[in-house]
Amino acid sequence: MFKNMKIRKSLILGFGTLLICALAISITTLTLMNVQRSTFVGILNNQVKANELVQQCNLDISTAATHVREVVLIPDDPDMETKASEATQLLQEINDNLEELKKVYTLNDGKLDEYIAAVNDWSQMVPDILTAVNEGKIDDATALIRDECSPRLDTLMSLGEEIGASLSAVQTNAIAQQQTTGMVVM
Repeated sequence: MFKNMKIRKSLILGFGTLLICALAISITTLTLMNVQRSTFVGILNNQVKANELVQQCNLDISTAATHVREVVLIPDDPDMETKASEATQLLQEINDNLEELKKVYTLNDGKLDEYIAAVNDWSQMVPDILTAVNEGKIDDATALIRDECSPRLDTLMSLGEEIGASLSAVQTNAIAQQQTTGMVVM
């Protein structure tokens, strides 16, 4: 085929073919880079944000639980009202974070519903404990913490860790998949 062609036509055809191949590779690479960017933005906006919210909820829950325990264990503390107020305020922040978490949590594993139920179950104990302390029923408040509040707290913290592990696994899988896609293109 190339034997009867003039040098000029052979060069144009050769460079044209090379240029078309280079253009196709460039377009494919740019498209895959855009897909990878979208995937990573999705990971940041969903899984990372959800994991951050779960960790913030767990931190707020631990802090609120600490304040409640201090109120019960040191009922004569001059900062008792402040700690009780902070615990109540943290409960509101936890609820706000849970609402945001519902929006960004993308996994359909049912763990979020369990976690929210466990948080609500635990948070219902806080007003009962604070009321018992205000009424001078320290023994009742201590029993509530020991028998009901602490086991519920343990349950919800375990669920929070499970959610964090699930989200991390999804992140790791998505990143690995994008790395594999990138290697295939190369």
